[in-house]
Amino acid sequence: MSSRRLKVVIDTNILVSSLWGGKPGRIIELWDEGKLSLIASEEILSEYFSVIERFDITDEDMEDLAVLFANPHKAVIVELRAKVNIVKKDPADNKFLEAAIAGHADFIVSGDTHLLEVKKSVNIPIVTPAEFLNILHKG
Repeated sequence: MSSRRLKVVIDTNILVSSLWGGKPGRIIELWDEGKLSLIASEEILSEYFSVIERFDITDEDMEDLAVLFANPHKAVIVELRAKVNIVKKDPADNKFLEAAIAGHADFIVSGDTHLLEVKKSVNIPIVTPAEFLNILHKG
């Protein structure tokens, strides 16, 4: 892996799962450490925060998350250029592909079977947290 930070779109389930640590938690740690640049759209941010609010996390943790997204060295909020209809079984998941395309992402990390079934979209690999961490360690 080069010294360039990888640009990654993470599905909402990865962000939520990170609350319990594990591989999703490690991905969020790498992001917090500035080793990854997270790409999201306004629609994705809205979903992240509305879902996270359902869980018992402190206002401080919610604020820390908001600060991460506001840091231009750690997160890029993209304006979507085009709508896609690649994920037929769950069209709401297309927003992750749209953000990845607009932000020229290196990877989409997801635990969602509908996204994982797509495998690649416009040459952007869609991988599980375990696959992503393996790729990072090999690089």
